[in-house]
Amino acid sequence: MRKTLTALLLALTLTVTGTGALFLLNRPVCEARWDGDIDQDMVVRAVADFRHAEGCKVFRIDLNSPGGEVVAGIDLIRQIEKAREQGQIVEFHGGGIVASMATVVIAAGSPGHRYVYLYALVVVHGVQVSEGPFGGRECFFPVAPLTTERDKIGSALIDTMAILMSKYTGKPIEVTKSWMKCGNEQYGNGLLLIRLGLADHLE
Repeated sequence: MRKTLTALLLALTLTVTGTGALFLLNRPVCEARWDGDIDQDMVVRAVADFRHAEGCKVFRIDLNSPGGEVVAGIDLIRQIEKAREQGQIVEFHGGGIVASMATVVIAAGSPGHRYVYLYALVVVHGVQVSEGPFGGRECFFPVAPLTTERDKIGSALIDTMAILMSKYTGKPIEVTKSWMKCGNEQYGNGLLLIRLGLADHLE
């Protein structure tokens, strides 16, 4: 009787509300959904999701995001890489929109396990900055000499993004850095991510 009860408990499905994540106890696959802007709130949710997914062979993440903060995105990628280093397969499925910082996040998934919807809106571009509290966001690509703190920080972030995209796509840093130059913005569907090497499969 006790063994039967234990087996039933292990087969139960545990839904974690608040993180938008669904986890199966004692199962090889865990699932989560990341929607919205990439910011510190998403990072906090992701940390909780990865903690609950410990022990799962595959962690499937449905990503639907217009992008967001570069620093938050880098922190999110750090969580993804930590899970991969521990042997977990981080499988991404890009949804209706995978744009800006989200294109780098999906690329950080396990090679061969990065999926994107054919009709997803995909936008690849460089670092953007806000022009005041009521202004829009504009492309930012500082060139030497870097005289201001703003230019130096922006240049460092661009270099970091180029290195990460080179790491995940296998393309030279000079190529990935060129994607971030003002005027080199790329718009398309899931095929764009496949062509650039930021994803592996269409669905």
